[in-house]
Amino acid sequence: QIRGSVDRVDTLEKDGEKYVRVIDYKSGKKLFSLSDIMYGLNLQMFVYLFSISQDKSSKYNGIPAGVLYMHSSRNMFSFDSKKQALSNISAQESDSFKMKGIVISDRDGEIAEAMEHGLEGKYIPVKVKKGGEITGQLATLEELGRIHKKINSLIAEMGMELHSGNIQRSPVKNKNHKSTCEFCDYSDVCSSVGNIEERIIPDLTDSQVREILRKEYGDNAELDSTAE
Repeated sequence: QIRGSVDRVDTLEKDGEKYVRVIDYKSGKKLFSLSDIMYGLNLQMFVYLFSISQDKSSKYNGIPAGVLYMHSSRNMFSFDSKKQALSNISAQESDSFKMKGIVISDRDGEIAEAMEHGLEGKYIPVKVKKGGEITGQLATLEELGRIHKKINSLIAEMGMELHSGNIQRSPVKNKNHKSTCEFCDYSDVCSSVGNIEERIIPDLTDSQVREILRKEYGDNAELDSTAE
């Protein structure tokens, strides 16, 4: 069994359907990359999203609509002059609260529009261009279905590894994961930090991840309902 506590759940009623998103509050900077999912990293919020949206007994049962990470602490800014501070502090403060993550892509963009009116890309990682094209961190329902299948596969694999006693240290390293051991909760009891071999993982682009998942699970992937 997996238990957890979600910081925030939002729902949207549209055309007789309920759409669900989860938000995680972060005190520090949070980077988001679909590449992490391929290696079993940063799965927590997706696990929450899919578990909540598929729980028939929950009032939040519905269609998964996104995962967002919100910076929730005030930043300190440095300026050379009072004039510079007055003209720039508002913009920098606003930029620090732009959320990272991914949002469901629908035909008319109404779901993203409900998350940020005007879609200027100020609060969510999605915006509309002058020509009307909506761009940013978007995923279709089929792509979310593939992500769900991949995560369920990874969790099952992790469970089998733990059950068989395979718990070796295997910290990852790439441009977004440079100090894994420094933030490990068990670093104080690790007796051979200097002898650990880091697991170097490639930094895949979002497009590469989408294509890998499409080839692995097909063009018409649906949300996986087999996981408990």
